[in-house]
Amino acid sequence: MAKFQSRLSSTLAATTALLLLGAGLFSASAHGQSVDSEIKVPDAIQLPGHFVRQLLREPDADKRLLKALQQFERIDLDGNGVSQEDFDSKDVLYSARERSSALQRYFEYDLNADGIVTSEEITNVATWRFRINPPRADSPTVARLKLEQRIKKLLEPFQLGDVNRDDELSLSELFDMAKAEAASKRRVRNKLQFFGLEGSILSLDFNSDGVVSEQEFVAAISKLTPQSMMDRSAGAALKVLEPGCAPPQVQADEKLVLLGAYQGAAASSVTIQGQDKPTWAADIVVREGPDPLYVVLTSLEPVIWKFSGATDRIQNVILTSQLLSNQALVGSGLTGIDKSKVSFVLGKKCLTHLHGIGGPQEARARTRVAKAIGREPDYVLAGKIVTSATLPDGPVKPMSRDDRPRVEIKAGSRLIALETYPMTKFDAAKVVSQKPAVDYNVLPREVGMSQLLVEGKIEYVEAKTYRILEKIRIPAGLSGSYAVNFRLPKGVPSPDGELGSSCLFSEATGRTVGEGRFCR
Repeated sequence: MAKFQSRLSSTLAATTALLLLGAGLFSASAHGQSVDSEIKVPDAIQLPGHFVRQLLREPDADKRLLKALQQFERIDLDGNGVSQEDFDSKDVLYSARERSSALQRYFEYDLNADGIVTSEEITNVATWRFRINPPRADSPTVARLKLEQRIKKLLEPFQLGDVNRDDELSLSELFDMAKAEAASKRRVRNKLQFFGLEGSILSLDFNSDGVVSEQEFVAAISKLTPQSMMDRSAGAALKVLEPGCAPPQVQADEKLVLLGAYQGAAASSVTIQGQDKPTWAADIVVREGPDPLYVVLTSLEPVIWKFSGATDRIQNVILTSQLLSNQALVGSGLTGIDKSKVSFVLGKKCLTHLHGIGGPQEARARTRVAKAIGREPDYVLAGKIVTSATLPDGPVKPMSRDDRPRVEIKAGSRLIALETYPMTKFDAAKVVSQKPAVDYNVLPREVGMSQLLVEGKIEYVEAKTYRILEKIRIPAGLSGSYAVNFRLPKGVPSPDGELGSSCLFSEATGRTVGEGRFCR
């Protein structure tokens, strides 16, 4: 604490003149304002809304700065300013702790201390614990059902971790399970950090040296006052945006176009978010015209947008997709526009999803665009499942039943026609995206199922039920109404990929394999 107070005193002394500037401090120009001889703070900074609101509940500027610096200290692990190294060190520390915790929990079932956990040991421990502390109000039948459900839930991760299917978890399998659990918790932790100060503090690196110094942090925090936050006009001296929400401002001569979709009508041949997440495709045709265009593209699921036509009119394109966007990655991308004109924004609090015209959804989307970019859009276009859109003023072509191809497959003596989606082929190297695009090994949803059927790797059994004939990867997105049942014959390896809410049954045992808590 003494170290912190010493550093705080030196910081406050260095910024006394800054704090005394009062209202005159908030007259930043569009090119930023020099807070002192070295630090220039832009007129828009990225900070989480709840962090700003909590700070502004403290009316005293010195105490407000003290509260902010206490959070800075918790992030700055090495005491040399906040950098990516601090976050990497924190991940290493937390991951080691989570692996240790997971291993300790699993070894509580190792009754004979041989370094191996069996399903029988898990069943015995669960049964003994249940009998030591039985539910008092339940009937014997209800109590027995609860015990069975408890054992089934405990055995689900066991089945996932038992890679060689020998009904035992070896030390190496246990360690792999602990690593997987730590990695899962890391994803959750990163998502939570995105909403906190950690998710935006690196954007305060105003001199772009890779480190957010105390001076840079103080310069940004000192701009936050109740007076500055009351000015919500487009020309406000200070604009606070949510983390990941700092798009270029629209120019006076540009026409601002907002295009929203639930998803594209075609399956994309490439993915940005990985093999287990579905990605779609849609066409955008730019009509000839005199005005430069600023285009905002929003979608619920990730979409690769294929631009053509008078693309020289495009000055800026902003991309966002809502699913998983709070994990610091926009899963959408585009082709046909130079990457220097493309920006990505994150988070549902920046640009909201839009797939219909009129009503509160459009009003909310317009408001978000105005706050982030500088004014409401001149044109708003939207569709649920979009085949193509013509800019700047439409139309938007939705997918029709006629656009869905059918694949004919043999099912015994019958021919079955299965509906699927069209597929758009992309050169992964030419896709402009936040993370490099890669080709799908197996295409998503029905397109991937059709691919596996045509390749002879699965066979049709009955409606929404398929038998796996050789090692496969599960197509991405087989959840909800897209879920299916897979049958796994004896001797066929378990598939790779995520089942979602689909089910995998072993024909040898009649039980579910791996995931599938809701499978029957």
